Amino acid sequence: MESECDPASMEAEELAKCLHAGIIPDAYKGSIEDMEVVEVKRKPDEVKKTPEPQEPTRPGEEMKGRAREGYFVRDPEADCVYCPGGATLYRKSIKKSGDTRYCNKKLCRKCPYRDKCVTSTKYPWKEIDFSKDCLEKKAKWWEGNGPAPNDGGEKPGEEARDKKKEPGFHYEKRKVVRFKLRPNREKMDKRKCTSEHPFGTIKRWHDSGYFLLKGKRKVDGEFALFGMAYNLSRAENMFSFEELMTRVGKKAA
Repeated sequence: MESECDPASMEAEELAKCLHAGIIPDAYKGSIEDMEVVEVKRKPDEVKKTPEPQEPTRPGEEMKGRAREGYFVRDPEADCVYCPGGATLYRKSIKKSGDTRYCNKKLCRKCPYRDKCVTSTKYPWKEIDFSKDCLEKKAKWWEGNGPAPNDGGEKPGEEARDKKKEPGFHYEKRKVVRFKLRPNREKMDKRKCTSEHPFGTIKRWHDSGYFLLKGKRKVDGEFALFGMAYNLSRAENMFSFEELMTRVGKKAA
């Protein structure tokens, strides 16, 4: 490995070769304390699961048509859910998990599919939860898409067994470079003194310990005013009034 890279070189390519080989270049000997090549387990890149893209928001009529096929369809813009029975469920509450609960007590009492859809005697109406990333939920009791509950069609736990049959992934061993940095205490102390002074002056002398506006754009503008006020106060202490006006006049010209 030493023959492939030159630790004494200052070229970017040679520095990268040394770092990948686990060799500390001469330029980094004051910053890197130790370096080693270790073998770790990583998931293969080709098997990494990526989030499935969400379908674009469909118009209301198309969502209702999809609901008539046997699905509970959530409309994120209107913040409601279309029921397979033709009803519209509205937001009831937001759970601690972040899911939103929808229901419509009045229409559920008149729904012809109430006996199949509602299974609770305590709450004789349908309550369904949706996460912010979920747009559809299939109604298993719907006549066109599946049998009613407990009628001998689908057995409980059948979907869970199917999920277990999906092929998993294996870990593969890779070599990575681990290095330990050696901080320069003198530079760190000097950097603290340089950076703490402006913030302390802005917070204490200028009485600006918090922002008055909201939003990144407004806060950036407000902090720019803080910095300008600090620079003016520094210039006032460093130069006399006549010298300061002379310098400002030269900059303007």
